[in-house]
Amino acid sequence: MARAATDGFVSQFRLLAETREAFERWRGLVTDLAVCGKRAHDVRIAAVLLAAGVADLLTLNTQDFSDIPGLIARHPSSLAP
Repeated sequence: MARAATDGFVSQFRLLAETREAFERWRGLVTDLAVCGKRAHDVRIAAVLLAAGVADLLTLNTQDFSDIPGLIARHPSSLAP
């Protein structure tokens, strides 16, 4: 049951790889932004996106990503007609 649910979810989205470039971007971001603690996880997500050429992030927590250069964080409500 869980496998079928995750298979359906995965089939709808492009999965991004955690590459060496993503790691280097993450390391640069945590250094430049003086990130520590749990926020490093959000910055890792941003680094993977940016390394893959993805500049837009749909999230409920736009504030968590607002200071990351090159990334546009959008709340789902901003897409509603």
